[in-house]
Amino acid sequence: MRMPYSDTPPLVSVLMLTYNHAPYLSQAIESVLGQQTDYPFEIIICDDASTDGTQDVARRHAEKDPRIVLSLQPVNTKFGKNFVDGCALVRGKYVAFCEGDDYWSDMGKLQKQVSFLEQHPDFAVCAHKVQMLVMDLNQPNSQQEFIYKDCTADEERIR
Repeated sequence: MRMPYSDTPPLVSVLMLTYNHAPYLSQAIESVLGQQTDYPFEIIICDDASTDGTQDVARRHAEKDPRIVLSLQPVNTKFGKNFVDGCALVRGKYVAFCEGDDYWSDMGKLQKQVSFLEQHPDFAVCAHKVQMLVMDLNQPNSQQEFIYKDCTADEERIR
């Protein structure tokens, strides 16, 4: 459902795909809303019929911030329709991804990436290093493990 918050389209649409991400979703949303940019952006939360209250969390945030657009599936689509329906709502020139169990730790992430793309029109995509936190929510005393992914041009899959 689209509820325009402004006549000015956002420069960036952030697609946030979710499925049973209720424990993480608020942090993900707040990390995007906290981005410091000199342009408007929107978050399109695309939930694939979660069964754990994810849609309730998304609705609560959408009620508070008009930059949040919801695309809520009534039945689980196994990703496909959820993603396509979210893409149909995109209004931005650029699309960023932040899944519902992820969060951004750099509040200047969007500004840096869009500034780079605006200054280098010969680039269609940009990426960054990723730090993954692995932990078992079912094991309260489990160790947190950080895994670093370095997206350098030396990696075959990046080239």
